[in-house]
Amino acid sequence: MSKNTNPDRVFAEDPEMIPLKHEREVLLTRLRALIGPELSASSMPSEAPPHWPQEAAAPFARYLIVTDELSRLNSRHTSRQLTRFLSADTEGVEQTRAMRQWWWDRY
Repeated sequence: MSKNTNPDRVFAEDPEMIPLKHEREVLLTRLRALIGPELSASSMPSEAPPHWPQEAAAPFARYLIVTDELSRLNSRHTSRQLTRFLSADTEGVEQTRAMRQWWWDRY
C-alpha cells in the first residue's frame, strides 16, 4: 500500500489500520444509533441486555474487545512510565521537587 495522506482512504483499504480510539468512537456511535442517544461509554454494560436489538450484538462485542485492548495498552504504558520514574528516583538521578511530587501524586 502506498503512502496516502487521506486517512479515510487508508482505513477503507485496510480496516486493520484504523486506530483503536477512532474505532471505539465509531462503534459507540453505531451502538447509539441502534440503542439510543443516551448510551455512553461510562454507562456501557459488560454484557448485552436482552432487550437490545440483535443487530447490536456484533458492534457491542467488537466494542468490548477494543476497550479491553485500549485498557491493556494504557496499563502497559503507565507501567513503563512508573518503572522509568522509580529507576530514575533510585539511581540518584536528580529530579526537581515539583517533578517528584507530580509523579507521586499521579501514581
